[in-house]
Amino acid sequence: MAADVGDSILRREDPRFLNGTGCYLDDVPIARGCAGVFVRSPHAHAEIMDIETSDALEVPGVLAVVTGADLTAAGIGSMPSMQPLEGLDGRLQASPPHLPLTTDRVRYVGDPVALVVAENQNAAREGAEAVWVAYDSLEPCASLSDALEPDRAPIWPEAGSNVCLDWATGDEAATKAAFETAAQVVELELGSNRVVPSPMEPRGCIGRYDEGHGTYTLHVSSQGPHRVREQLARDVLKVPMDALRVITPDVGGGFGTKVFVYSEYAAVLWAARRVGRPVKWVSERAEAMMSDAHSREQTSRAALALDADGKFLGLRVDTDANIGAYVSAFSTYVPTSGTSALTGLYHIPAVYARVRCLFTNTVPLDAYRGAGKPEANFITERLVDEAARQLNISPLDLRRRNLIPESALPYTSALGFTIDSGRFEDSLNMAADAAKLVSLNRRQKDARARGKRRGIGISGYFENTAGAEEELARLRLNSEGKFQLHIGTQSNGQGHETTFAQIVAQKFCTDPGDVRLVQGDTETISRGFGTIGSRSLVLGGAATASAAGRVLVKAQRLAGHLLEAAEADIELEQGRFVVRGTDLSISLAEVAKAAHDPAQLPSGMKSGLEEEGVGLPVPSTYPNGFHICEVEVDPDTGRVEIVRYTTVTDVGNIINPMIVKGQVHGGTAQG
Repeated sequence: MAADVGDSILRREDPRFLNGTGCYLDDVPIARGCAGVFVRSPHAHAEIMDIETSDALEVPGVLAVVTGADLTAAGIGSMPSMQPLEGLDGRLQASPPHLPLTTDRVRYVGDPVALVVAENQNAAREGAEAVWVAYDSLEPCASLSDALEPDRAPIWPEAGSNVCLDWATGDEAATKAAFETAAQVVELELGSNRVVPSPMEPRGCIGRYDEGHGTYTLHVSSQGPHRVREQLARDVLKVPMDALRVITPDVGGGFGTKVFVYSEYAAVLWAARRVGRPVKWVSERAEAMMSDAHSREQTSRAALALDADGKFLGLRVDTDANIGAYVSAFSTYVPTSGTSALTGLYHIPAVYARVRCLFTNTVPLDAYRGAGKPEANFITERLVDEAARQLNISPLDLRRRNLIPESALPYTSALGFTIDSGRFEDSLNMAADAAKLVSLNRRQKDARARGKRRGIGISGYFENTAGAEEELARLRLNSEGKFQLHIGTQSNGQGHETTFAQIVAQKFCTDPGDVRLVQGDTETISRGFGTIGSRSLVLGGAATASAAGRVLVKAQRLAGHLLEAAEADIELEQGRFVVRGTDLSISLAEVAKAAHDPAQLPSGMKSGLEEEGVGLPVPSTYPNGFHICEVEVDPDTGRVEIVRYTTVTDVGNIINPMIVKGQVHGGTAQG
């Protein structure tokens, strides 16, 4: 059945997931495979005095014990992070080494020290328990307040302190002036607690090494194999890009945490080379809690300046962000770039935000759903609520007074981000109507009569999409009239097999079931940025549409040749190429078959129907909306019940409304 862009067709990938025939990392078959188990630090901070592996090597089935010294001797490099940011003092952030297996000092509970490889999981576990590590405990720096103590010894002596980066954005002088003229100043100290992403499928990998060709293969549960390959090959293994193939099978959730290159991947690959057999490691849930990147933890001192009419004049935020023991991939980028969301959908003329990224003896932190923007959004919306309380203004009305008017769009915020479009007041009004706020008073009185308390929370948001890095797609129409789409993005639950197929299907007036998506293999498509930062459909979809358009042009030319008509007179209708104004036609399947027969091709046309398309970086666009949550609280027990939750989301052009609603539901559930 044909389906167009904008149709809510069911997800094509779901049947195999529901009936258990999906292929996740743990399902990948490996001949002569070994099991890997990591030895992790039980200490938050300690010197490693000695590692004794002889007892572990005597455990039946244990093949090898890999330590940091082994990897260092083999020339294995440090784990990668993004380009260092510049601080207020003009210096780049501290970027101490992050070895796959630490050699001299452990810096958080869970820091990997060794990898035991054995014939099976049980033997590997027993071997890991037999590895003896002598530690000399050091005072841990466990919190943000610890990190800022002036006499606290730095976790990284070479950094000079526990401040990795001291950074600021905005106009400090203009913000100071706004506060000096304010009729009302609202101040709050707010904290965002640490979270662990916890996708349904834990992280894991399978490493292989081909001695004959000198090449590695890594199967990994990731959000994009090309980024993993590039960083592992260049920075860690230090081998040519074509010496590492990365394959990602079905992925059971990512949420940001599967974007990064982790220590385990490098250690497993090198261990596979050492034992001459494939090595598999899959994290257990408890292990994931101390090895997957955490997120969100920060404390902010924030202030909002308002005039006598309740109009916002300025916003000042001072944030201490925990980045953990190491600089992870985007660890300093998350709290700094997240400041872009501080202005929200409001007109705030002056903003100044300072961020200190601090080392602590905790699991490293990195990007997770929103990558710093939810924390920033929380700060501003809490200030707005507090301002409404202090001024005795309805939280809804105070927001209306300060929303960016549609007439001001495109609007450049005080932090330099240009919001291209939106109808923010309409969205707020729609949310208020759907949430039935007009009758909230009655519901509050009813709750009070039952000994409960009822209240609401309102939050607006925007999320910049698209952004940097291009995306590649390659579309092939085979001789049977079926499509194969190779794409550099990586679905981890978003429904790419359906939405990308709809783009192709609309172009060719065909059934999305005729389109097979191929993803997750660096050998089948040369490059790809992956699924990260709300960009997959904007750039991957554009690449797909471009490739489809190129294939269609070639198919039309061939159809014209076969029908002995001018290419300009050929139209595609209901899966058939038709000569305009005649009853002459030929099916798409017939054209596809002819395309593979050199005898039927026009002069100069190459055999086959296969083309590439590129989705180029474009200026960000800003989907936006409002959420309203109504809760009931039992003051005697503290029990909180969400009784109503309303979202209004303006996301622009929608490929599949059902899938978009599912994404909104998922984002809401995860906060």
